[in-house]
Amino acid sequence: MKTKTILVMIILLLIFSAGCIDSDSKKAKQFYATAMEYYNNGQYELALEACHQSLDSNPEYADAWYLKSMCYYYLGNYDEGINSVDQALEIDPQHADAWVLKGTYYAFYEDYDGALAAADKALESEPENADAWLLRGMSYYDYGDYTDSLSSVDKSVEYNPEEGTAWILKGMLHESLDQPEEAINAFDKAIELNPYDVEALTMKGIVSQSTGDYDEALNAYEKVLELEPESSEVWELEGNVLEELNRTEEAEECYFKAGELMG
Repeated sequence: MKTKTILVMIILLLIFSAGCIDSDSKKAKQFYATAMEYYNNGQYELALEACHQSLDSNPEYADAWYLKSMCYYYLGNYDEGINSVDQALEIDPQHADAWVLKGTYYAFYEDYDGALAAADKALESEPENADAWLLRGMSYYDYGDYTDSLSSVDKSVEYNPEEGTAWILKGMLHESLDQPEEAINAFDKAIELNPYDVEALTMKGIVSQSTGDYDEALNAYEKVLELEPESSEVWELEGNVLEELNRTEEAEECYFKAGELMG
């Protein structure tokens, strides 16, 4: 899984753990609720408009600034997204999810020092914030510091064992640390949580292949191709396994399919 994919998953997780609404303005709350409804339906322009209306009623509404930042993220306006999350943090410096969101923006711009600092600020407010631990782990992963990354990801799965993204990153870290058994166990956990997780299935296939467990590798790749038959990468990976098994004709068919898809 690429780092950007992990960042997207962190963004997806954040909105479901947004802070409680504590504004005294009934109108602001009403507009905020409307914005959340639009956001959850993927109507980000309308959600943004409702956020504006909420903030017109109460400019000190930190959660509305936070949701506004999330909308800007999905609309591809990262500069305005950063401005909005900064407003949320100016109003509520203890808003842990806003710190995670700010750190995620830093990571998108490959500022991993900033991402780590933001994750640590989130953890000062909420030491059990699983998303902050995941962001921290991802940042260390990009530094190539797999040991510190794994320690952070282990905290993330401790506090939220139902999040498949963290299990996938955990598996990737064990693979990088030459711990294939632990890696496969982590990928299996991600697959248990979501049997259709293509990233977890692909990574399980790659690690199984590296250990010589070709049956497990083929099983994983075949499941991926049932879900994504246009994946040239996995057709090629399956071809490599079949070649190792001296199933040359089947391997050539896989390579041909991969070549067709790559154009």
